[in-house]
Amino acid sequence: MCVDCFLYGFAAGGGGAQKSRIWTEDAFSILPASDVVGDRTINAIYETGTMRDEKGNASTALNTSEYIKPGVHFLDVVTLKDVTADELRYIIGNILFTSRYGAVSSRVGRMENEILGVFGSITELPSSLELVQATYDVLGKPLEHPLNINQLITASKQVIANWKNKRGVSVQLSEEELANLVTDVETNWSEAERDNFLKRLTQSYESFRQVAPEKKKAKAKGKNTPVEVEI
Repeated sequence: MCVDCFLYGFAAGGGGAQKSRIWTEDAFSILPASDVVGDRTINAIYETGTMRDEKGNASTALNTSEYIKPGVHFLDVVTLKDVTADELRYIIGNILFTSRYGAVSSRVGRMENEILGVFGSITELPSSLELVQATYDVLGKPLEHPLNINQLITASKQVIANWKNKRGVSVQLSEEELANLVTDVETNWSEAERDNFLKRLTQSYESFRQVAPEKKKAKAKGKNTPVEVEI
């Protein structure tokens, strides 16, 4: 029944299912993993989940875990299918305001998202991996971590500028249009407008909301096992 269910999909036992209308891919870094991943050494934990045994002695065993170095850049393509204007505002707002990803993100890692281009198409755009490879080729010279963010953005925009010539791609927002879109999203997500915006969005699904049919339990005659009958 919620906005996220209508957009990002859901699967519920007995409650049907809804496919996601937001298609995402793996995000890839420009540089190889050997350049952007580091190892850190920590004390290994006991089976109790702590670094001390039952007697309070600290663990002497060592464990290593990988981490992404600060300043790593990832490129990704997100495809939105059949969205309304308010749904577009909602999804872009989620992208711009999200800063943590992954299972251990509550303790490690923060990210800042930036939208480099918006397209309209009857087909999917080139993949994230194609975007990364093409951007890497445009940068051209031997690359070292950390990359210059301005050079990376310039190279990425140079690559996606050619996507309008791809089959099925008919629209690319200009720099001014993209800036106006982001401003519009931030306005609707602002403290003054957020409540009205979210109420308007959730009300747009009223005609699609259906109450699940009531279920009554009946006991099969001569049986002790209850049988669920859907009425």
